[in-house]
Amino acid sequence: MRKCRYTRFGEEIGGIAKSIQEVDSSAKEARNLAFESSESMEALVESVGKVRASFDDFVVKVSDFGENMGKINQMTNVINGIAEKTNLLALNASIEAARAGEHGNGFAVVAGEIRTLAEQSKASAESINVLVDMISKDMNTMIDTTELIKGEFKNQTGVINTAMDSFEKIIEGVEMVVPEIETVNLLASSINGKKEEILEKVKNASYVAQEVSASSEEIAASAEAMSASIEEVSSGAQLLSKMAEEMMEQVDKFKL
Repeated sequence: MRKCRYTRFGEEIGGIAKSIQEVDSSAKEARNLAFESSESMEALVESVGKVRASFDDFVVKVSDFGENMGKINQMTNVINGIAEKTNLLALNASIEAARAGEHGNGFAVVAGEIRTLAEQSKASAESINVLVDMISKDMNTMIDTTELIKGEFKNQTGVINTAMDSFEKIIEGVEMVVPEIETVNLLASSINGKKEEILEKVKNASYVAQEVSASSEEIAASAEAMSASIEEVSSGAQLLSKMAEEMMEQVDKFKL
C-alpha cells in the first residue's frame, strides 16, 4: 500500500514536470505565432497603404475626368448655340435667295445645305449633352462611392492599428512570462531528475517515523510497567511500615 503511494507520488511529480514542459512549449509557440501575426499585420498595413494611395490617385483622376466632362458639356452648349445661329442665318439666306429669283438659286442650295449641317450639328450636340449628363450622374455616384470607400479604408486602418497594438501587448506579456516559465521548467526538470532521490528520502523518513512510533510505544509500555512496579513498591513499603508499628507496640508491652 505504502509502496503504491510512493509510486503514485513519483508519477505525480513526473506529470507535473511534463505539464510544465508543455506550458513552456505552448508559451514559446504562442510567442512565435504572435511575432508572425505581427509581421503579417505590418505587411497588411503596408499593403492597405499602397491600395489607399492607388485609390486616392484614382479618386483624383475621377475628379479630373468629371471636370473634363463639365468642359465638354460647356463646349457642346457653345456648339448648340452656334448651330442655332447658323440655322437662323441659313434661313435668312434662303429667304433672300428666293427674293433674288433665278440669280439666287445657287445661293439657296448652299444655304439649304448649311441649314441641314447646322441642324445635324445641333442634334449631335444635344445627343452629346444627353450622354455627358448620364456620364456626369454616373461620375457623381462614383465620387460618392469613393467617399464611402475612403471612410471604410480609414475604419479598416484603425482596426488594423488597434490589432497591432494588441499584438504588441501580447508579445510584451509573453516575453515577460516565457523566462519565468523557463525557470519553473528547469526547476521542475531538476526535481523530476531527482525524483528517485526524493522518494528514497521520503521512504527513509517514513521508516524513521515508524521506528520512532515503535520506540514511543515501547517507552509507553515501559512507563506503564514502571508505574505498576512503583505501585507495588509503595504497597510493600506501606505494609512494612505497618508491620514496624506493630513490632514497636509489642516491644513497648515487654518494657512494661
